[in-house]
Amino acid sequence: FIAFTTLLSFLNTIAQDFEVAPVYTSFKVEAGNTETRTLNIINHDDKTQIFNFTISDYEVDENGSTVKVKDGNTKRSLKKALTISPSFVEIPPNGKAVVDLMLSIPGGDYNTKWGIISVEAANERTINVDKGVTTGIVISPRIAVYVHQSPRSNNQYSAKVLSFVETTKE
Repeated sequence: FIAFTTLLSFLNTIAQDFEVAPVYTSFKVEAGNTETRTLNIINHDDKTQIFNFTISDYEVDENGSTVKVKDGNTKRSLKKALTISPSFVEIPPNGKAVVDLMLSIPGGDYNTKWGIISVEAANERTINVDKGVTTGIVISPRIAVYVHQSPRSNNQYSAKVLSFVETTKE
């Protein structure tokens, strides 16, 4: 019972103390245009928190799984097209912030694009160098927001089944 209670109190201290909505945003911006969406962040913690936003790229492998790739190296990247304003917010206890996601697609670019916005609580640390060397792990909760862009005019898509192959295991 004592071990369970201790574990439960530890888990409570590292619990996620904020929420983000929506966690999936879909744009339908035509080439040469701009569109803005909002992201809502609520701080459920009992102290003021600062939140950072980073954009990263991913690809989908042959199994349909998300695989992170080096940022800005794919033609599907949103890194240059998506602007997050403000780039960080400070939210008081039980407060809320609204962040703008502005997507600007250059003229002639009709590609579908996607990316992930990571919303992360920034942890402040102080290091005392004169007291000796210490090590530790700082746990930073993070929520991923998936962003997808495909212009409305992008309706020329199809799929064909070329062959079937029987497999005996998944």
